[in-house]
Amino acid sequence: MKVSIVGGGVMGEAILGAALDGGVFAANDVTVIEKVATRRAHLADMYKVAVSEGYAAMTEADLVVLSVKPQEMGSVAGRLKPG
Repeated sequence: MKVSIVGGGVMGEAILGAALDGGVFAANDVTVIEKVATRRAHLADMYKVAVSEGYAAMTEADLVVLSVKPQEMGSVAGRLKPG
């Protein structure tokens, strides 16, 4: 199952870490979409997941986890595929 986590901040990292530790997701199936370069580097190094600044990974994902602040939701909502 391909998973995209949109937002790699504290909440996104907590979800990612718990899901990987619990065996819910495999690291090679996860892409974290994060706009801050230092966070992308940290997540890729710490969890061995793919990272991206752009939203293309969402279109290929079976599951999209939204982990963004409410004020950022508008920039993400228009990029979600129907269903």
